[in-house]
Amino acid sequence: MKKKNKYDLRTGDVITKVDGEEIKNSAYLKYIINNHVVGDIVDITYERKTKDEEGNEIYKEDKIKLENIFWIVKKKYL
Repeated sequence: MKKKNKYDLRTGDVITKVDGEEIKNSAYLKYIINNHVVGDIVDITYERKTKDEEGNEIYKEDKIKLENIFWIVKKKYL
């Protein structure tokens, strides 16, 4: 089992929404990030590839609150 990081985002996760706004591409995600300041708390919706009970690969959607959206840029999620 992989160890979760502090923000529960992992390499390979696909960010689909920030504060309920649909993210269509990485350029738009950068735009959204640049409209926040350090300390803003944002809701992130993301999809993660996982396996179902039968071993088939599926994408599972989940949400987290992220206290420092700039962490995404630092960890090169874009």
